[in-house]
Amino acid sequence: MKIYENSEGARVILELEGNLDENTSAMVEKKLGSLLKSDTLNIDLDMSRVNYISSIGICALVASYKRAVKSRKKITIIKMSDKVDNILSSVGLLALFK
Repeated sequence: MKIYENSEGARVILELEGNLDENTSAMVEKKLGSLLKSDTLNIDLDMSRVNYISSIGICALVASYKRAVKSRKKITIIKMSDKVDNILSSVGLLALFK
């Protein structure tokens, strides 16, 4: 998993590349957690280059989403691959990140 970060004031765009699974979810969750502790108000995820997301990857996203809500911040998926779209749609979580 590669993570690219672009900051625009209180907004950060994270571009994820690779698989979001048991081997990489902790890294993504840690990165999101550090941004949620900062002055960042909005985190936009570009997941257009994520090839696969496992249940553990989904858990990392949901846990980060819950922390964002508690912090009055927002995590949005602005782009996603068809595979990610299909998986998040099938588990009913797509609407959380829009």
